[in-house]
Order: sequence, then structure tokens, then C-alpha cells
Amino acid sequence: MMDDVRYAFRQLRAHPAFAVVAVATLAVGVGSASAMFGLIQGVLLSPPPFVEPDRLVLVTPVRVDGQPYERGASVGQWLAWRRAQAVERVALYRWTFNFLVRGDGSRSLGGMVVTPDYFDVVGVRPIMGRALTAAEASHPGVDNRPGAPPTGILLGYDLWQREFAGDKDIVGRAVTLSRMPAPLPVIGVMPPGLRFLPDPGAAAEPNYDLNAKVDFWLAMTTDDTRVERGAGNAIARLRRGVTAAQAQRELAAMSAGIAQADPRLAGLTATATPVRSVLNREGERLLVPLFGDGLQRVSARSHGK
Repeated sequence: MMDDVRYAFRQLRAHPAFAVVAVATLAVGVGSASAMFGLIQGVLLSPPPFVEPDRLVLVTPVRVDGQPYERGASVGQWLAWRRAQAVERVALYRWTFNFLVRGDGSRSLGGMVVTPDYFDVVGVRPIMGRALTAAEASHPGVDNRPGAPPTGILLGYDLWQREFAGDKDIVGRAVTLSRMPAPLPVIGVMPPGLRFLPDPGAAAEPNYDLNAKVDFWLAMTTDDTRVERGAGNAIARLRRGVTAAQAQRELAAMSAGIAQADPRLAGLTATATPVRSVLNREGERLLVPLFGDGLQRVSARSHGK
């Protein structure tokens, strides 16, 4: 064994160019393997950074005839789903895009607009400051009166580190977004690792990236008297012991009553899809061609299937 090792070192000294290529090849191979393992770990094995993520489902209106439907939930659907016995809470969210304006230029940002109960639904709290409340939420126009913009902002951890150098005094400072009429005071900073939830209505936007980290959150409210208006996408927390399939059956059964209140929603039902499987779906699509059935078995085990 030792003779083989000594022989190998003599060959490397005698052929330094070959030695450099060999070492570089090993480095690339080890680095690629480490990067790929990190990707698999992050995409398939690590749960979303939410409290009890297996109790979270995305509630989505779909057509009973199987045709595409990407309009998201209406206010009326959201109000009805909140009364379902299978769920504890239901919140709304939307993807948004803006520019952070600073003295040295502007940076593009991706963010989420959410109802204030969103943070209770997913079970994530800021590491600094507090969550957004209805006091900071944007309000839709009512009775032909213009709506009101949001009055506060939550920063994503990565944005806080990248643009504000982790400033511990950031809460209370104002930041400027290009599409907001006035600077917004920072209400808090969220923990690291929070990714977007899917927004099918925004998927065609050039800056939409489901696998990116959220840069900021703004709060919104709805006009509950205008049940026909679009509300956004819905995420719900299941009651303990309730499965996604059980919740979906109840939500689907409510569809007839919802359509009776708003006939424009006739022909629609609802699905309840576990958040974890939705977040892993895009990563699986990219990785399965590389690793095949073995990766699918890993994914199934990570989902408890």
C-alpha cells in the first residue's frame, strides 16, 4: 500500500502538469458533489421554516372541468373558506415587485403582500421588531373612494444583511420603495430562509422566482362587502388531526354554496395542497432528470409517503 502511495507521488513530481490537472479535477468533483448535496438537502430534505409545516395547505380554486384557472381566490371564497371546520386560520398573499431606492441607486426586490394574519398562519415571527398589523395595511377603495397604501414594511433577513449591513437599529428607520407614495418605516426583520409561496397569476412576470428569498412583506386588507373582487392566494393551517384530503373534501363541498352567493363562481371547486410538496415540486422537476428514481424515493421518504 505504502509503495503504491510513494509511486503515485513520484509520478506526480515527475509530471507536474498532470498533477495540477488531477488535483483540479478532484476539486471540481468534490465541489460539485457538495453543491449537489446542498441542493438536495435544501430542496427535498429540509422542511419549510414554518411552525408545523405539514399542517399548512394552499387552498386554490380550480375548475371542475379541468380547464386552467389562474385568477386566484375571490373575497367571497376566502370568507367562506375561513368558516371551514377543517382549518384553524386562512390568510391571503400575493407576489409583488418593487425597487429599493437609496442614495447610490436602486435595487430590484421581490416581496409578498399579505393579510396581517398570515404570520399567525405560517407561525413565523420577526427576529427584530414585530409583525405587520392592520394598522400598517393597505386598504382597497370603498364607495368610489381611493384606497390607502401600506404604512409599514417588514424586511427579509437577506435584504437586511445585504443592503443595511445587519443594522441592529433598523426598526423605525424609513426605507423608500419606488412604487410607494411615501417612505415606509421598518416594523421588523424576519428570520432567514423564507422563500416565496407560489402565485400562479404572477408566474409570467419576468422577475418572478419561486425559489428566491423574500426581500420584504407589506400588509393588505380586503373589502369584505365586495365578494366578487379578487383577493389573492390562500394559505390555511389545518386543525390538528385533519389531513389535506379531509380539508379538500369539506372545501369542495362548500363550492355550491359559494356559487349560489356569487353565480360567477359556478363550475369551480377547491383543492388543498400541502405547502411542503408545492415548495419541493420545482426542485424535484430540476433534480429528477439527474438522479432519476433514487431521488424520487428520497423525496417520498422526506414527505412521509
